[in-house]
Amino acid sequence: MPRFQTLVWYAAKGGTMTDERIIEARIYERLSKVIDPELGRSVTDLGMIAAIDAIPVEGKANTYEVRVEVELTVEGCPLSQTITNQINGAVSSYPEATLLPRIEVGSMSQDKLTQLVAGLKAERKQNPFNKPGIKTRIFAIASGKGGVGKTTTCVNLTAALRERGKRMLLCDFDPQANATSGMGVDKTVSNGIYDVLINSVETEKAIVRTSYGDVLPSSKALAGAGVEMIEMENRQFLLKAALRQVTEQYDFIFIDCPPSLELLTLNALCAANSLLVPVQGEYYALEGLSDLMNTVRIVRRSMNPSLDIEGVLLTMFDGRTNLSIQVAQEVKRFFGVKVYSTVIPRNVRLSEAPSHGRPITAYDRNCRGADAYIALAEEFLKRNA
Repeated sequence: MPRFQTLVWYAAKGGTMTDERIIEARIYERLSKVIDPELGRSVTDLGMIAAIDAIPVEGKANTYEVRVEVELTVEGCPLSQTITNQINGAVSSYPEATLLPRIEVGSMSQDKLTQLVAGLKAERKQNPFNKPGIKTRIFAIASGKGGVGKTTTCVNLTAALRERGKRMLLCDFDPQANATSGMGVDKTVSNGIYDVLINSVETEKAIVRTSYGDVLPSSKALAGAGVEMIEMENRQFLLKAALRQVTEQYDFIFIDCPPSLELLTLNALCAANSLLVPVQGEYYALEGLSDLMNTVRIVRRSMNPSLDIEGVLLTMFDGRTNLSIQVAQEVKRFFGVKVYSTVIPRNVRLSEAPSHGRPITAYDRNCRGADAYIALAEEFLKRNA
């Protein structure tokens, strides 16, 4: 695809304008509303955002550079000006910002452009997810903090989508293996994701079939994989290679990531097309979200430019507390339409279900937790139709 690059410089007077991650989130929110005329989807949904970076300018006090790279379907189309306007609008929406001059670059031969657009249109007709080059959507469910409902969401959303006829694979990439046991699979199975990565077992042979969806199980052996992978070639892409063996068999693949931001999580972010982020209604969860977004920015820049934030999910929500409401407001302020309207409440039955090795829809279908995940599945499918 041709590259369109826009550079925006702004002078900051302080406040939130000095937090580069907040600026990046605001720009991403604006770009999620920009529709590509050739493909009829937003540039963020299509994975066309190659990079968004806000960087302090060396030697110039209180001056920052925003660099946004977008892959366009045609060179010089009106979309490039729309993108520039949205970026300017995102920065200008802060009263403490002053825009400075910008420049734009990008080039590709007309013959190559014609061939590219024709290929994209043909691929769109064959692609049920309407996303170029991707038939199976792979989602990393990640958070920079533990205990935010990440595994609970992975298990219950997998089961809810399976009930709706979707071909589902849950890849448990957390050494605690809670998603494995939550799906009713024995943690001590002979083969699992550890054996696929380290012992070259075929991915298909490690998958366990259940009525709630297929599982690529984890075990405590995975805890040592981060050390064993360090000396391996292309170590950050090992999970991507493993999942590529079975992607054609599934509509969606969910990766349950470990709570820490280390090599296992990096593998998940490199393997995924999209990121789903559960956020608990408390302050520490916001700190973990900030750390995760910083990691995502690094991954986009150098290893997986097409990684998209699919959505942010509010979990363990208690509307009776001011803190939960304030956290929800902050998350919606920075991520806008990316935040799911469905909210997962605190629910005792959700906590009980894993001890029985069953998703909530199989354990107690009539509880509030089950209703929430059924609603989330419906909203998820509308977003990924």
